[in-house]
Amino acid sequence: MGGSAIGGDLLSDYLADELSIPMVVIRGYDIPKFVDENSLVFAVSYSGNTEETLSALKRCLEVKARVIALTSGGKLAVLSRENNFPVIKVPVGIQPRAAISYLFFPILKALKRLGLIKERS
Repeated sequence: MGGSAIGGDLLSDYLADELSIPMVVIRGYDIPKFVDENSLVFAVSYSGNTEETLSALKRCLEVKARVIALTSGGKLAVLSRENNFPVIKVPVGIQPRAAISYLFFPILKALKRLGLIKERS
């Protein structure tokens, strides 16, 4: 949602010609019907308390999607750790829009490590 979703928007555009799987940025309370146990979801909320992100995360739990959380803390960090999801911590105390690099590059790096994209120079 809001500033926290900008990293996903930029990545979606940046990787549009490279990804062979869909990358969808969700700004609502629910996840698309196609999300299932074979899906990878990046749950991103700078504060960790964004209502829509937490609701979507709960739906991910129901469908057993794989989740990686990006947050500075809050309920998102707690819920993710309780469910053994990796949590990428971003620095506390900056505006979400100013945290764009912290919300962009970790996802890019994760996609690379998972073999979903190639190394870029």
